[in-house]
Amino acid sequence: MSDRQLISWRRALLWSAAMVYGPSDGVLIYALKFVPCSHCKAAALQMLPLGPGVLLGQTLLWSVGLRGLSDGVLLVLGGVISAILVVGLAWLSKRGWWWLISSCLLAGSTCLFLAIVTLGLIRM
Repeated sequence: MSDRQLISWRRALLWSAAMVYGPSDGVLIYALKFVPCSHCKAAALQMLPLGPGVLLGQTLLWSVGLRGLSDGVLLVLGGVISAILVVGLAWLSKRGWWWLISSCLLAGSTCLFLAIVTLGLIRM
């Protein structure tokens, strides 16, 4: 074993889930508090808790030519993609503290960008 200190799976999953779902939940709280349109609030309440996977899943489906699928399929796909992001980030950050900090910062900023873009698309 090397001299680096490994991170436990529980700690890695906790940080990963916070970095993937935290920005979406923050944008959801913003939308519920400051967006006046009730339709936009309902759409944000439906999409944003599933994290960045909703926008990534929609983009993936459109890139392979699958358009017009039901909202349920898109939401399930978004939840699966977000869960895969959490597990992948935990696997990466389990390698040590440097990996944990750098990967969580990168994932948190990317997920914040995706949450803001999702809210922007909802508001269009």
